[in-house]
Amino acid sequence: MNRVPSDEWVVELDGFERRMLVQGYSPSTIRTRLARLRRFAGEAAAAPWAMTPAMVAAWLSQLAEGQQRKDYRIALRGFYEWGHRRGLAEPGMVPPPVAPGRTIEAVWSDALTAFEVAERAAGRAPATIRRRIDRVRRFAAGREGSPWHVTVEDVEGWLQSFTGPHVEASLRDSLRAFYRWAVRSGRAHTDPTDSGTHRSLRLAVPEAWEPVLTAYDRAMIGTGYPATTRGQYLAHLRRFARDCPSLEPTTVALDDLLEWMGGKHWAAETRRGARSALRQFYRWMVDSGRIEASPAEKLPKVRLTRYLARPTDDDALRGALEDADDRETLAIRLAVEAGLRAGEVARVHSRDIAGPTDSAWLVVHGKGSKQRRVPIKASLAAQLRARGDGFVFPGGSAGHLSAGYMSKIISRLLPEGVTMHTLRHRFATRAYNHGRDVFTVQQLLGHASPATTQRYVLVSDDSMRDLVNAVA
Repeated sequence: MNRVPSDEWVVELDGFERRMLVQGYSPSTIRTRLARLRRFAGEAAAAPWAMTPAMVAAWLSQLAEGQQRKDYRIALRGFYEWGHRRGLAEPGMVPPPVAPGRTIEAVWSDALTAFEVAERAAGRAPATIRRRIDRVRRFAAGREGSPWHVTVEDVEGWLQSFTGPHVEASLRDSLRAFYRWAVRSGRAHTDPTDSGTHRSLRLAVPEAWEPVLTAYDRAMIGTGYPATTRGQYLAHLRRFARDCPSLEPTTVALDDLLEWMGGKHWAAETRRGARSALRQFYRWMVDSGRIEASPAEKLPKVRLTRYLARPTDDDALRGALEDADDRETLAIRLAVEAGLRAGEVARVHSRDIAGPTDSAWLVVHGKGSKQRRVPIKASLAAQLRARGDGFVFPGGSAGHLSAGYMSKIISRLLPEGVTMHTLRHRFATRAYNHGRDVFTVQQLLGHASPATTQRYVLVSDDSMRDLVNAVA
């Protein structure tokens, strides 16, 4: 029979209950979590903030493995993270689950080994690499969680334990280098050293979702999903988790998904992307044994709206080229003359240009890790080769500019409402109206279906008039 929690525990649990109410948790979630915490409090060996990670781990170990231990871990993690933010509890009070035969120390060791290899490949000085590895090891020492579960609060709390701005700055720089590499290589969702922006807070999700989404990302990497697809899927899932904080991954029902999607004023493409993300995620939840049936399997299909193609007109293109520098001009040419997407432009590398300049081909790295070959003009090939070896548009996203930034710098050269993607519409429209061959245009654009290509093509007025006159 459980003992009654002490008065100190009662006061703290009342405060935690008010915190969950403010955060919008459902009454049932609050009720079940408090029941678990009261059981823990009744059996706890000390007051709430006198407990140690070892004491929490020992108590959890006496629970049955599986869902019961997982549920109590979630409740305790939320409580002690709340206490840590108030400066009452140390970080990492609740150890995360670790796969059998796999220790937290091994996860950190593997991560640091891969980081060292990446630093050497980037040409870092051996002394710099050694200092960074040593500082990250200091941070990892004694931590209960894996590198990929570290939060902004974990980093800031650790750094504040050191005296002197110089020491703190050097430690922060090493951690920042490690986590920027982790984000670029797809090992981490967010950079916990990025406390100067709202990025980590914007991407934060309820505590019950984070470990599941981390595991799902690992699964997508293992099955070869490209980084762009993983990013899009995770963005939809994290948005759902933030919008429905009272729901846990294992308790979501079809009605919850329908209500969420029904409340969004999205374009059809965005809605279809969200549906695909939910269906793939819950299929993995079933396959990995986390749930028995997918609540997303019966989500209705999204009807796509037939939109009119929006090719950039001559005046807008002329104005953009007049204002563009050499780098921007090259990006515009790749979109207008070869039909590349913003992300495809950003990833062009010197090794992708094949053949002699007067009959060159460009290997395009498209969506879903698919590649295609596009013939390019001699002047465009010469301009690309003049940029030298490596990425044509170098940047911080895996060595090249990100798709979003590429689109931003080109779209701002165009009139309001006209984007870089309309340059691709222009290419498709001109290519189709020249040869009337939708299948060739489909191959050049990298579309899986000619139906998609049709949405990019604006048939010229003269072509329609000529056809009507011929029929008449």
